[in-house]
Amino acid sequence: MGNKNEYMGRNFVVSDFEVAPYDPDEYEYNGDYKCHGQIIVNKLEKTITFRHISGTKPIFNVVLAVMALNKNWFSVFNAEECEAKYVNNMLLIRDWPAAYYVAHMGGNGLPVVDQIIDHVPYFKDVEEFTLTELEFYLLAEFKSMLYFSSGSLKRDRKRFAKYWEFRYII
Repeated sequence: MGNKNEYMGRNFVVSDFEVAPYDPDEYEYNGDYKCHGQIIVNKLEKTITFRHISGTKPIFNVVLAVMALNKNWFSVFNAEECEAKYVNNMLLIRDWPAAYYVAHMGGNGLPVVDQIIDHVPYFKDVEEFTLTELEFYLLAEFKSMLYFSSGSLKRDRKRFAKYWEFRYII
């Protein structure tokens, strides 16, 4: 019969949400609408996906915060394990044109680029994008969005919901 979660189809968790796409004081003034999106957590592959459904597309930091505060992702993603597992990996950032790269330390002590993180930090024309565990860890660490305890996660989720007009849609 195999794994019960695999059999029941619970390896994917989809969460619908609404959030202010950028500064909550400005987006309504500019005539923009709240973003309706989905966060899809793949428990088997340890990936997290943002899918834009309607409204104004949010800025990258808002999407990363929504991902970091998702309780289903928090149950799959372990920041302490990633810290130990990816100790030799790093995030390289190019300013102009902006691009984010995943790299590791080479044998000669210089960073070696492994891949570019597609659609980051600008994903204006993208309807959906996925981050692996490594990509999410490096980006969340860079933006100081890693959570090690559920207590701070709950407190920050409430603060984020209040300021960014965030809510899950059931």
